[in-house]
Amino acid sequence: MSVVDGVVEAVIRLIQDTKPFARVTRGQLPTKGAGLACEIGPSAYTNLHWNKDSDVTLNLTLNGKHKDLQKLSNTLNDIHSLLTRRTEYPSGDAWQILDIQNGINPQQIGREASGEWLMASSLNIKFYQRGD
Repeated sequence: MSVVDGVVEAVIRLIQDTKPFARVTRGQLPTKGAGLACEIGPSAYTNLHWNKDSDVTLNLTLNGKHKDLQKLSNTLNDIHSLLTRRTEYPSGDAWQILDIQNGINPQQIGREASGEWLMASSLNIKFYQRGD
């Protein structure tokens, strides 16, 4: 598993620990029913060191849909609040999450013909990646 995939999977586990209304998947939202999905957005190294260690900010989109707009909004806002207020984050053999910050606060982006509301947000995952 790549470093980035390891970081994303660790963040998904943190999100699942908040007990949301649905299991978080990678990629797109499910076509039917309520759901939560996250995927990597545009990201970049913020600092690259001589030994190839790096500080990385990874943009992770977090989107959701649900027939109950209030439940959807509360869930996404709770996830953002709980993850950004943590003081301890997971690590792997070659990486350590340093901080999670709001990228874009949860916002309503539409409603499907089925009546399910859509909301989008993003989190900035700051992590250290060990070089060779």
